[in-house]
Amino acid sequence: MRFYIHHDGDPEFTLAVSWAPTDRRAVRDLCALVAKRLPATAGTRHISLVTENGVELPAGHCVCACVREGADLIAKSVARPPSQPAPAAAANAAEDLEPYLKAADKAYAARQLARAKTIYTELLGVSPRLFTALLRLGLIEEQAGRHEEACHWLQRAVREDPASEEAAVALARSHLAAGEGEEAAAAVRAALERCGSGAGGKAGGKAAAKACVALGQHDDALKIFLRLVTQRSDDSAVRRLLAASLGSKDGMALLRQQLAFDAKSASALAFLATIARDHSKLSASLELIAEAARLVPDASAYALQRAHTLEVELRYADALEAVREHCDANPQRAAAGVRCADVAALLPTREQCEAARWRPPSAPPSASPCKGTAEEAALRAAATEIRDLHLTLIRNENAYYCCAAMLLATPPPQPADPPLAPLYVAGDSHALSPSWRVVRWRGQPRVLVPVLVTGLKLWHLRDGADFFPKANFEAAAASLPDGADVVFAFGEIDCREGLLLAVERARYRDLAQAIDTVVDIYIRTLRRLAARRRFNILVPPVLPETRAVVKQFNAALRRAVERASPVLAWLDFFEQLLTPAGDALADGLALDGTHLNPQYVRLLEAALPA
Repeated sequence: MRFYIHHDGDPEFTLAVSWAPTDRRAVRDLCALVAKRLPATAGTRHISLVTENGVELPAGHCVCACVREGADLIAKSVARPPSQPAPAAAANAAEDLEPYLKAADKAYAARQLARAKTIYTELLGVSPRLFTALLRLGLIEEQAGRHEEACHWLQRAVREDPASEEAAVALARSHLAAGEGEEAAAAVRAALERCGSGAGGKAGGKAAAKACVALGQHDDALKIFLRLVTQRSDDSAVRRLLAASLGSKDGMALLRQQLAFDAKSASALAFLATIARDHSKLSASLELIAEAARLVPDASAYALQRAHTLEVELRYADALEAVREHCDANPQRAAAGVRCADVAALLPTREQCEAARWRPPSAPPSASPCKGTAEEAALRAAATEIRDLHLTLIRNENAYYCCAAMLLATPPPQPADPPLAPLYVAGDSHALSPSWRVVRWRGQPRVLVPVLVTGLKLWHLRDGADFFPKANFEAAAASLPDGADVVFAFGEIDCREGLLLAVERARYRDLAQAIDTVVDIYIRTLRRLAARRRFNILVPPVLPETRAVVKQFNAALRRAVERASPVLAWLDFFEQLLTPAGDALADGLALDGTHLNPQYVRLLEAALPA
């Protein structure tokens, strides 16, 4: 960037300064450039830089952080005070840095990691050996998955404070994540020597347990992880490795040797079930939560968790049975005057669910077709929509209910006989609006069949990820026939909450990099499905809930889909969803503040490729 410095004094002059955006030097370095233009007799004068509004730039701040393109700065020179004794100068320097260190620590605690990273970096420009800044920069890089950079900062932190348990263990973690096994082992040994058994015990225990998993010694690993998880229940690495042990061939049998399966341990079993589910060890999770529900049959949270886990595998009838079993076991429990017995009486049986299940035209007809009015059929369909509710926060369940209720106010047409050929719509909750509507494509009527995958961010689809929405996505894709025509409609959750949060936490340098990363993950996933399953894949724009982010995301997604043509096809109707000014939804398309009215299906239909 280019800006200008005007010296306010004798001699008067103006400096035109070109400053690289990557230059991390501080304002004091810029002041030194000005000082070189002053006569030698002015060497005892102090230079400060102020803005046109009279605000002085802090000497320790990075120039790029406080000077904008084309700015005009005023250089003021005053007599330099006598030098202070070294201890006093150091004390004053520490006092000067304190407000900035507090601001950085506050941003770090609030998970505003990009802001914290900027301030810590500026602090190191003033005080290169500041331990807190070195440690926190290492931890920020570790959390962002930049393990080589993390090792750089953490090595410096360990040199500044060899007794720091946190720095030593973090350095060992980062070496291990970077694939530097010998360096990680050396860091663990050093932690043991410097910090005693505290840090080394935890770091070494995790390393030993990980080695046990790699060697198939799951009984030893399970013992270690059960101890570690009670000490550090929020440690993501411990939870992932514990899930691997639980999901091993003999994991559940080994757990029964370590933990009594009785009413007193039900909460522990439910906790372990959550850990196993979060890392897609679904068989272990279902066994654990079923045991917890059996041991404490009046715990509605356990019944709900069991149902949600079954939904991940698309076992919808089993999920309803889990709810029915809970209601049958607690018939008199009530909320707002509605008893569990009343709910159980309304739930469709397994046979009714099977009879109501949609089948493509080539499938054999149901042995016992559903009977009743259209209204009753709609109610049965609403009842079986439990599959949409696998997120365990009640507000999500309520949101799904409200969306389904509003959609039932404008029900789709009755199923055709014989059934129409399907056009599948795989997506998050936004797949609800077009469900069961009919479009004409290439001269034939097609019914839009929903394939729901709730809670999925595109980030979850990355290679190596094991968070359970990815397992839900894979189960949904596996349920489709080879060669199917599929609209894949994901990305809204990333735009609404994932992307900006990742930038704030310094995982990416800016929003554009974050978008490019998740779009690349999405496209690679779709291309693999097209190659392996012969899917004909159509990609619509993300619907405009958070428009500023969505517009930027859709532009990147469109470019990526068009580059992947003819394997993927872009459905171009985003602009038609908005008013001419582009600042609001077009009339008639709003539903509940989040989802679109089914009327938008006409726009989707018009965008289908010829």
